[in-house]
Amino acid sequence: MRASCLVLTLTLLVIGLAPSGGARSQAVDAAPIAEATGRGKDVNIEADNMEVLDKSKQAIFTGNVNAERGGVTMKSSRLVVYYRSSAAGGTGTDKKAQAKSGAGNAGGGAGSQVTNLDATGNVIIITRTQKITGDKALIDVKANTLTVEGNVVVEQGSSVVKGSKLLVDLTSNRSQMTGGRVKGLFTPSQKSQ
Repeated sequence: MRASCLVLTLTLLVIGLAPSGGARSQAVDAAPIAEATGRGKDVNIEADNMEVLDKSKQAIFTGNVNAERGGVTMKSSRLVVYYRSSAAGGTGTDKKAQAKSGAGNAGGGAGSQVTNLDATGNVIIITRTQKITGDKALIDVKANTLTVEGNVVVEQGSSVVKGSKLLVDLTSNRSQMTGGRVKGLFTPSQKSQ
């Protein structure tokens, strides 16, 4: 029997750190993703199943995974949240570092910080301006980067960019498509006259 849909509200970092501005001519407008990761915003995760492997510091969500934070949605077949334990209670410095990074609890334990998120299987990231799809996505919290690989498609309105690997620096709002030929269809916006 399949487990019922889990709804978890975790204060963990799903897609980057602090908000940043940037040019809209990039392959990806990372500003909505960066804005969604502002401190103090909860992450709502729904999945068919969840397993916490405390020894290996992983929370594994499987089956119709839907993670939302601040207007950004990430869907996948599987999402692994990697975390590390902080010292119990933490020192003032530890607490400041945790607050600065925006990282919160994973696996429900106090003093845990998210280090990476690894989404696989039909990954879809939806922001207010774009839809990004790929086979897998990795969010590195410390580096504040998003990497999407495998049949990557970035859609914004009628403009589309396709490639093998998308690298997004959420701090600088710089994106780069790599790993072979990149194809793009750019449609200029039509202003009413």
